[in-house]
Amino acid sequence: STQSTWGGIALALSLLMYNREDEADTLIEALCTHKDPIFRCGGVFVTAMAYAGTANPRAIERLLDVAVTDVADEVRRYAIAYVGFLTFKKPKYCTDLVRLLSDSYNPHTRYGVAMAIGIACAGTGLKDAVELLERLCKDNVDYIRQMAYISLAMVLIHQPKGCEKADGLRKTLEERVKDKHEELMTKFGCIIACGILDAGGRNVTIALHRNGHNLMKAIVGMSIFAQYWHWYSYLLLLSLTFQPTTDLCAAEEYKLPIYKWVVKDTPVGGGVTGDEDQEPGPPEPFEWP
Repeated sequence: STQSTWGGIALALSLLMYNREDEADTLIEALCTHKDPIFRCGGVFVTAMAYAGTANPRAIERLLDVAVTDVADEVRRYAIAYVGFLTFKKPKYCTDLVRLLSDSYNPHTRYGVAMAIGIACAGTGLKDAVELLERLCKDNVDYIRQMAYISLAMVLIHQPKGCEKADGLRKTLEERVKDKHEELMTKFGCIIACGILDAGGRNVTIALHRNGHNLMKAIVGMSIFAQYWHWYSYLLLLSLTFQPTTDLCAAEEYKLPIYKWVVKDTPVGGGVTGDEDQEPGPPEPFEWP
């Protein structure tokens, strides 16, 4: 349809403007003031991609303003959701920004809050993010619960065995899938969440940056994944955000060497403990036999 074509064009423009920052401002202004909501969505996408990971105050202010003033539910939903792309290097900042909107009367806004937290806090296990999403998992709207479970799995991916929140989520997901009275849309979200928790044989995490440097492929994958509202096949693009957390080493004659690892407490998806803005120091050299 014509609307699908326009939506595709809007998304394509956002990818073309990736990391362009100020150079994209003219296009952003033209799209955000367009009378058609599809193009206003395009303005949101371009803003998020142009300023991805920068936490630019002007870009954040624009998206939050659209999220509370636009008359179209779809535009409001994406405006709040794509705040996550601006703040994924400061996940705690994202939760602080969207916390109040989680109580909005508009279900599309609450859905956007769940997605924003999933994008910004993926792979961090951030306590504040988990608490917010657990509350949204009890929402009375089925598609909000769907997004909340998916985002919760994104936040808790690659948590160690014995993690109370992760183990509790696995149990809850199993119960929801088996519950005959649960809404089909929520069940679908629970099934996707199960897959995310076990992604890569539990040997991958979700990361949009590494040591403060944007991972373009991951950001693009997450951006298209966020469009799964229109086509479920977009869910597959989440795999572009997966980063391995295992290393396979072999010495001469393919024998397993004896080695020592230095493990930092700051995960690749963003810091949860200590000073989030502090760069990790260089690792100590490996000791080979």
